[in-house]
Amino acid sequence: MCYDISYLTKKQIDYAKRYGTEADVEELKKKLPATYHTSGFEHKNIPIVTESGKWNAFSWGLIPQWVKTEDDAIKIRRSTLNARGETIFDKPAFKKASLCQRCLVIVDGFFEMHHKGGKSIPFYISRTDGQPFALAGIWDEWMNPEDGTLTNTCAIITTDANKRMSVIHNNPKVLERGGPRMPLILPFDKEQQWLDSSLPKEHVQQLILPFPESELTDFTVPPLRGKASVGNNPRAIKQYLYPSFGAEQQSLF
Repeated sequence: MCYDISYLTKKQIDYAKRYGTEADVEELKKKLPATYHTSGFEHKNIPIVTESGKWNAFSWGLIPQWVKTEDDAIKIRRSTLNARGETIFDKPAFKKASLCQRCLVIVDGFFEMHHKGGKSIPFYISRTDGQPFALAGIWDEWMNPEDGTLTNTCAIITTDANKRMSVIHNNPKVLERGGPRMPLILPFDKEQQWLDSSLPKEHVQQLILPFPESELTDFTVPPLRGKASVGNNPRAIKQYLYPSFGAEQQSLF
């Protein structure tokens, strides 16, 4: 799955030049300070690009438009951080957004937990060329009936893991639920297709594929959860070697 990400504004500005929207990103810098690690369960605003090409900051954890109460919104968004690509057009929470409200979630990298000897060891995954990822996302707008405020929220699409991610994402519980997953990373030449709301559903489904493992790199990083967590600082994306993991962490692939 994809519950932990990193996004750094400097790279986002470089990325935004491809869309001619650098000014949007400069505005986002005021709302989105450099984030070395955040968990989806914090429901922070994350950087996205919508069909118009405009950059925005939407809260992570999709609240469907039809949710009736604030309590229900709080409950549902804990289970809508990710949306399985294979079923996005079937699930009530995702169907409408998948048809006409798709977006790109722009991140520098993401984290995944590797399980070994009863312990969880975090890996940081990024592109080999150093460019940010465009993760496939969907978004929706929800109005709180109690005070009339509007909230834009989003979810990250996932797909089957490639070989590299299958080795890293080896949580036994995940294996019981159909196998390892990874976020849907869109190649540069597929981004505009994902954003195109007129694209037929069948063509959208053809975009839901694992990203080539040859274009990814990874390494172990310090603990991200619990008392030993390094928190949101540059250490979160620096390589860290675990003595208990041994030489294997250098030769998973």
